[in-house]
Amino acid sequence: MYSFSDNEIEAQVLEAMSKAGCSPVGSSSLILDSKIHRYKVADDRGSEKSGSYCIHTDGWPAGWFEDWHSGEAVTWRFDGEGKFTPNFFESEEYKEMCRLSNEHQKKLKAEREATQKEAILKAREEWNMATEIEGIPTFPYLLQKHVNAYGIRLRLNLNSLMYGHGDKNGLLVIPLRNINGEIQTLQFIDANGEKRFFTDAPVKGAFFSIALDERFLNEHPAMPILLCEGYATAVTVYQGIYNPVVAAMTAANLLPVAQALKEKYTGHPIIIMADNDRHADGRNTGLEKAREAVRKLGLQGIIYPEFAPDEKGSDWNDYAALHGVVETVHLLREKIALELQPNDIKAMRTSGRLEAINAQALLSKEINPIKWAVEGFLPAGLTILGGGPKVGKSILALHLAIGVSIGGCVLGKIDVEQGDVLYLALEDTERRLQERLRSSNILPEDCNVSRLDIVTRIPRQHEGGLDFIKWWLHIHPDARLVIIDTLQMFRKQLTGKTGVYGEDYDAIAEIKKVADEYEVAFLIIHHLKKVSAKEEMLGDWINQFSGSAGLSGSADTLFILRRARTDMYGTLYRTGRDVEEKNFRMKLDGFGWMLEGEAEDFTLPAWKKQILDYLKEHETVTPMELSTACTLNINTAQQNLRKLLKEGVIQKVGYGTYALKN
Repeated sequence: MYSFSDNEIEAQVLEAMSKAGCSPVGSSSLILDSKIHRYKVADDRGSEKSGSYCIHTDGWPAGWFEDWHSGEAVTWRFDGEGKFTPNFFESEEYKEMCRLSNEHQKKLKAEREATQKEAILKAREEWNMATEIEGIPTFPYLLQKHVNAYGIRLRLNLNSLMYGHGDKNGLLVIPLRNINGEIQTLQFIDANGEKRFFTDAPVKGAFFSIALDERFLNEHPAMPILLCEGYATAVTVYQGIYNPVVAAMTAANLLPVAQALKEKYTGHPIIIMADNDRHADGRNTGLEKAREAVRKLGLQGIIYPEFAPDEKGSDWNDYAALHGVVETVHLLREKIALELQPNDIKAMRTSGRLEAINAQALLSKEINPIKWAVEGFLPAGLTILGGGPKVGKSILALHLAIGVSIGGCVLGKIDVEQGDVLYLALEDTERRLQERLRSSNILPEDCNVSRLDIVTRIPRQHEGGLDFIKWWLHIHPDARLVIIDTLQMFRKQLTGKTGVYGEDYDAIAEIKKVADEYEVAFLIIHHLKKVSAKEEMLGDWINQFSGSAGLSGSADTLFILRRARTDMYGTLYRTGRDVEEKNFRMKLDGFGWMLEGEAEDFTLPAWKKQILDYLKEHETVTPMELSTACTLNINTAQQNLRKLLKEGVIQKVGYGTYALKN
C-alpha cells in the first residue's frame, strides 16, 4: 500500500490553511499524530490560540482545521490529482485506503465527543468552585471596560495567595450555556483582557446571556433578543437598553447561537449587534458572519458601530469609550427602533426614501460646510432667480457662468474658484449669445472659455433633459454651476392631474435631487407674475414668482432682481434655507452686473451712514472725534451716537467711547 511522506501531507495542509486565511503564526510545522493541536492565528493576542487542527495519516490522509476568530472550519482530504493515474482511484488499494481513513475518522470523532463530554463536566465543576462577585467589581478588566459583573464569577489564583507569585487578580469566569440553560463551557479573562476557553469543552451553540428569562419573554412576545460577540459588548448594550442580551463570544458562533435562539424563542425578533472588524486587508469577520446569520436564518437585522478612520475600536463597548455612554445609548435606541419597524418601513429606509436621525446624534455628527459656486453669494443646491421682462436676469446668469468658468472675479467684487459650467440658454440663439460674449466687459481679451458649455435646445426634463444634465455632471467632476434659462422651457408641462402646486413642486424637486446628489449649484431663471406697483411695494416678494407656491417652496435659495427699465441700478433680493437673507445693490455696467454692496448701505440716512463709514475705518469713536471728522456740532454727534446705541447698531466700550456691535 502506498505510503505518504509527512512533508507532502504537511505542505498540502498548510496550503489549504493559507487559502482559508487561517495559517499558523510563528511556526509552519505541523504534528501529524491524529491528535488535536492548537496554534496561534493572526488575530490572537498574548498566549491565545484560536486555531486548531487534527490530521491522521492512516490510509488516505485526512482531517480538519479551524480558526475561531474568522469562523473558518475546513474538512481536509489529501489531493492526489496529478500524483496518481486515474486508474489508481479505481483500484482496490485506493478503496482500502479510504476504508481505513473513514474508520479512523469515526474513531477520532468518537474520541473527540468523549473528550468534550468529560471537559463539559470539568467546566461545571470549575464553575461551582469559582467565587461570586459581590459589590462594586474591582477586577481590572471590568474597570477598564467600564462594565459591571452580571452572572459571572472569579477564580482566584491560589498560588499567588499562598506563595506570592502568579496573577493576584485571578481570572474572570464567564459561563456559556446551551439553549437548555446547562453550562457547556467557560471563558476565562485575565486582568489584561486576554481570553481563553475551557480546554476541549465545545463552544459551538453555547452562549452567555443577561435577562434571557423565558417567562418574561412569553409575557412580551414582541421583545427583541440582542445577539453580540463578547461579554463587555453585551453588558454595554444591556446597561443602556435593558433588553435580553446574548453573547456568542466569537463571530463564528453567531450563526449556531442565533439558530438555537430562533428555534426556542419563536416569533421574537433577533438583532445582531455586530462587531465592525476593520482590517487593513479588507476583511471584516464580525460583519461577514453577522450578515451570513441574518441571510440564512432571516433574522430581524444587524446594528454595528461606525468609527471615523482615525478611531480605534470594533464593538459597542469601544464606541461608548470614544463617544460617551449617553450618546451611545441614544444611538442604540434609535437603531433598534429602526430595525424593529415593519418591513415596508424598513424598505423605505434602506431605499433612501426615509431618513431619520436622533437629535443628539445630529448634534455630534460632522457635516460638511455649505459649498458655494460664488462664495457668500450663490450656494450649491437649487436656486431660482426671478425678475420682470428685460430686467437683466439672463445677463446676470451669463455673467456668473463666464466668471465661474474662467475663475477670478465675478460681479466686480467676489473671487471665485474656477470650475466647469453648463448653461442652458433655451430662449437665446447662437448669434445673440455670441454677441453677448464678445461684448461682455467681464471677458478678458484672448480669454479661454472652454470650461463653459452652452445648450440652446434640449428635451424637457422628463423627456431626457434631466438625464443629459446628469450625464454632463458625471463627465465633469469639477462642475460648479448649472444654469437653466428658463424654467418654463425645461420643466414638465402642467397636466392638471395632481394640481398646480403638486406639479410645480415635483418638477423643481426632481431637479433639486440632481443638484443635491452632485453638490453643484443649479440656478434656474424664472418669470414673475404681473402685479401692480402697490402690490409689488407691499406684498411679500416670494409670492411674486409665476406659478404656485410649490416652486418657491421646493427651492433652497430664491433671488428676485428688480430694476426700472431706464435705470442702471437695481436691487437683488435673496432669501433661503441655508443663506442669510440679504438685499444687494446692483449696477448694470455696460454688459455685466456689478455688485455695489448690501442695499441697506445705500438707503441709510446720511447721518447714520457717516457714523458707520467712520467705524468701518476706525475701531472706536467718541462724540468729539465724530464731530471733528464729520464737521458736526458736538451735541448733534452725541445725539446721533445715542440713537444708534438705542437701535442696537453700536455698543459702548468705555466712557464716551463707542464701537460697532459684534
